[in-house]
Amino acid sequence: MRYTSDDHRRYAFRDWLRQQLADLEFYQRRGDRYLVSEFARYAASLDARVEEVSLGRYLRDENPVLPTPESCRELAKALGKHPAEVLLEAGYLSPEDFYFVPSVGVTEESLDQQIRTIDSYTYVPEPIRAQMKKALEQQKLQVGSGAPERAGTQKPATKAPTAADTPATPEKAQRDSQVEPTKRTQSKV
Repeated sequence: MRYTSDDHRRYAFRDWLRQQLADLEFYQRRGDRYLVSEFARYAASLDARVEEVSLGRYLRDENPVLPTPESCRELAKALGKHPAEVLLEAGYLSPEDFYFVPSVGVTEESLDQQIRTIDSYTYVPEPIRAQMKKALEQQKLQVGSGAPERAGTQKPATKAPTAADTPATPEKAQRDSQVEPTKRTQSKV
């Protein structure tokens, strides 16, 4: 099976992988090179099949290559990461793949509930939960601004509350709720 991706994704993955190798001290400043052979041996010691030649292709300056999903899983083993994190970085998964948001009837409240629920997903690594929350926050901004949520759907326009509709303080709100209905209607006329 052949996977295609845009240049941005390939270069972003390369940069992410370079940072991971540097964090694991498989980068040599002197000579500005990544210790590909050493990392391949290290991966093998962890029973992760990371080919030295492929690793070089992922890291090269010009026209880097993305690993296959299976290679992402092997890289995850070697890097000590959750496979989903590496698959996300390579672009095979997106934060939206971890939850379902209907295309119609989405409200800010339902998105807030999903954001709070994500914290209970302890089986999902923290970086992925953070990306999921970020994606929901972006969708929440779209819903709140009235921008189309998906192609062909749009949030119905709502009237913005005015100062007369919103009490200035909680005490005023309580006082207004205690006013007799006839007086309330008379004061609005």
